[in-house]
Amino acid sequence: MTRLVNLLPSGDNAGHWPLQRTNNTILTLAITRLLISKGSTTTPTNQESLAQAGAINKIIDLALSPDPPSTVSAAALLACADLLRGNYNVQAYFSTFLVSTPGSTGEPPVLREENTAVGARASSETRSLSRGSQVFVLDALLAMSLTSLAPYTYEQRLAASQCIQGFIYNNVEGREGLVERIIKTYQDDENLETQEAHNLLYYILNLDDTTRKDPYRVWFACVILSHLLDSSATCKGMMRGISIGDTAEGEEPVSALQQINANLSSSLLNSYDPRIAVGYLMLLTIWLYEDTQSVMEFLEEGSGIQTLVGCIAQGRDGIYVTGLAAIFLGVCIEFNSATSPIPPYPFLSSNI
Repeated sequence: MTRLVNLLPSGDNAGHWPLQRTNNTILTLAITRLLISKGSTTTPTNQESLAQAGAINKIIDLALSPDPPSTVSAAALLACADLLRGNYNVQAYFSTFLVSTPGSTGEPPVLREENTAVGARASSETRSLSRGSQVFVLDALLAMSLTSLAPYTYEQRLAASQCIQGFIYNNVEGREGLVERIIKTYQDDENLETQEAHNLLYYILNLDDTTRKDPYRVWFACVILSHLLDSSATCKGMMRGISIGDTAEGEEPVSALQQINANLSSSLLNSYDPRIAVGYLMLLTIWLYEDTQSVMEFLEEGSGIQTLVGCIAQGRDGIYVTGLAAIFLGVCIEFNSATSPIPPYPFLSSNI
């Protein structure tokens, strides 16, 4: 394993990345992924052997350094996702790293080990988003997924989101800790005029001209959150606890779920980019699946259901939006309750 890891070049090559080095690096990463393919009986052992040989440091260096081509960065992130997937020891080790923020020192990202893991539940002081010019590696991956600025490509953003998925796979502690961290980031930044690039909930809950400029930003935020909430009653409960609106200013507080309901309706009624509606529908379908309490909360605003029924009946938003809307309504019907604002029988008779 050590010999394989040593074949990977440093991310800092002073901008000198000829085609041969690029191809060799991508091939080496592909060979690495063959050793840690999902479902193989040798994968857990190989994952830990690669981690002990320094693979995480090398791969994240390639993924986040500004020098390597975007194809190398994306390939490195996909390899990192496979390295993390399903192995708690490697996931915990990964979550302790800090990386230099891009452009903070003019140097490429440097990985440093931190005593407190991002996935662990720790004090707000030890889990602050940055340490000087450094951030936790998971924050860097969130920022890469959510940024619409150069130099990141769509392939890099997608690979970064898959790397996050690899971190939370079969990692209950890491999943819940990351959701807690994301919520804390949103609450800390809520009153700031300029939101941080890694503020995932901002791009989901605030649908305005700024956030709509890059529909993939909303889509990636919804995809990442949907994986965090998938089959996790605890994470869904934490999300239900979010309240938006300053009562001191006379604003009526609304829940995150109600705000997403309103944003989805707005995107459909105003014919925003369909990627936005697709992102919201994917998130809501996974969130409300097997979650009667969330279904009841969503149905408190009947106009949202009316908008979805109209979307399906008219079919003008394309097959993806219309199909997902139908699936989501099916989830609402399946997990509805007789005590909900729209009980099952009136719901099924379309008397909304």
